[in-house]
Amino acid sequence: MKITQEEVVNRQTVLLIEMDDEDLDPYLDRGYRKIVQRVNMPGFRKGKAPRSIIERYLGRESLLQESIEYMLPDISRRAVEAQELETSGMPRLELEGLDPVKVKVTVPLVPEVDLGDYKTIRVEETVVNITDSDVDKRLEDMRTEASTWVPVNRAVKMGDMVTMGVTGVVGDQTIINQPDAIHSVEKGSVVPIPGFSEKLAGTNPDEPKTFTLAITDDHPDKSVAGKEAQFDVIVSEIKERELPKLDDDFAKGFREGYDSLKAMRQEIESSLKSEAETAQQTQYREATIDALLAKATVEIPPLLTEHEIEHMVERRNQFVASLKMELSDYLKITGKTDEETLEEIRENATDRLRRSWAISKLAEVESLEVSQTEIDERIQSLANSSEDPSKFLENPNLKSEEVSESLRQSILMEKAVNQLGELAKKQESDGTKKNKRTVKKKPKTRKSKGGDDADAGT
Repeated sequence: MKITQEEVVNRQTVLLIEMDDEDLDPYLDRGYRKIVQRVNMPGFRKGKAPRSIIERYLGRESLLQESIEYMLPDISRRAVEAQELETSGMPRLELEGLDPVKVKVTVPLVPEVDLGDYKTIRVEETVVNITDSDVDKRLEDMRTEASTWVPVNRAVKMGDMVTMGVTGVVGDQTIINQPDAIHSVEKGSVVPIPGFSEKLAGTNPDEPKTFTLAITDDHPDKSVAGKEAQFDVIVSEIKERELPKLDDDFAKGFREGYDSLKAMRQEIESSLKSEAETAQQTQYREATIDALLAKATVEIPPLLTEHEIEHMVERRNQFVASLKMELSDYLKITGKTDEETLEEIRENATDRLRRSWAISKLAEVESLEVSQTEIDERIQSLANSSEDPSKFLENPNLKSEEVSESLRQSILMEKAVNQLGELAKKQESDGTKKNKRTVKKKPKTRKSKGGDDADAGT
């Protein structure tokens, strides 16, 4: 097997492979064993004709075609190993000829990552502070959830729910025709189009009303975008929301119930604090990763990006199919063209790869490792969160190398992100201590230096 390697460009290289007869013999034999089971040769029982007869009768190329699906990946693997290349994904294989057999293999190499001076990263943590107004707002949301709708005899107001007959036309095209539509009259609502609720406010029951609205240029339905729509409405019923009284009885009757309104407020405050702390931790983690990526240089091979794009497109299409929708209808809802969506996917794919490889590099330079005990603990944790822990642990796939490696990588990435967060905090702490020592040397300027301390390291 003759291998010619081209120059490495953008972290990928091309291998040109030419096979000789000795190299091809195992693949010819594999093809013969498959094809001999299907053909009838005079003078031989089915499956018993020798390879020389089959090859002379059907041709050498037919035998190669039978093993091509196995031959190309196997040749590629052997060539990559021979050249001692460290790959980061599946190569692209191209058969360029069968006589002689020539194969072109485009190999994505491991991305080149330079983290820069990542140990100087400093990210300040925001302080979690839950106020009485935060608790009041959550209580109001709960009252709204427990509210009831009661009929009223007056004109429509914002916040009402109405039953109405409505038709909407754009020129000769009918865009809506519903005799008993139910509509929430909310300020800023975009249903069915922006401004509809505002026009509906002030309408009296059983009073026909006609009005026009301009449809925005970015409307998903391009056939009506930018045009004027006329609506004819007759409101048949108006209901307003009736909120329950905020007292101990409300607290005791809401969902699983609370001992009192005071206990309800305390539980809400605790819940809000927990939510805020989780959000703060997520925000801090993302901020440290963004800071890392700002300092890092990550060169990704184009083929690796293309593979990631293919996976993301496949997942998107599966999602659309799960909604029982056509892709064209889904694009209308998003208000984007297929080209715009693909460009967005490309940007996301690039960001995801840069993020992943930068964090992996951090784990490497920080000498982070994952023990088998940690993997076992993660499996147990997953089992405990499942409906049937015993059945979960009985799954034989849990013992596979693939699952173990996937868990190892996941835990390693978590460790790297946590380590990055600790480094950012340590940097902040060191900077603060340094400035405090300076303050002790110059007591007369303590006040102004204290102001500098607040900005240290920013």
